[in-house]
Amino acid sequence: DEYKKLTENELNENAKNANPWKKIKNNVNSITSANKDYIWATGSNDNIYKCDQPCDDEKWKRVGGGLKQVSTDDTEVWGVNSSDYIYKKNVDNSNGWTNIGGRLKNVSASGSKIWGVNNNDQIYNCSKPCNGGWVNKSGRLSQVSADNEYVWGVNSNNNIYRTDVYG
Repeated sequence: DEYKKLTENELNENAKNANPWKKIKNNVNSITSANKDYIWATGSNDNIYKCDQPCDDEKWKRVGGGLKQVSTDDTEVWGVNSSDYIYKKNVDNSNGWTNIGGRLKNVSASGSKIWGVNNNDQIYNCSKPCNGGWVNKSGRLSQVSADNEYVWGVNSNNNIYRTDVYG
């Protein structure tokens, strides 16, 4: 009896470890979780969603506006729409969207700077609080992701690059 119980526990534990992923939400094409309190996502028709942590399927709420991609840091959520216009708001959704000058196809929020790339794969950053003072950086990338230390990027040849976030 004790052996059976141990075996069942072991099988259950192995089953959990075999596939630890739990399906939470359908129809999402961009997700960001840099903030410990909120998860943001975009989905079909550029719908925007926010979920308060701990996040499960019932906690997702639709947020007004339309974005194709989002990125969060501790205080803000940034996004770009289908026309590559840039928007930001408080990560807790306590204010409306603010349009930021410029156009990017991909944006990434870090602690001190906002990074992005445009349709020509040109790289830009803007020091926080960013209100559109984009600075062109050397190189070409098709997508970027920034944290508090580094900016990671992928180019059109699918090569990965990295630079210091203050670069």
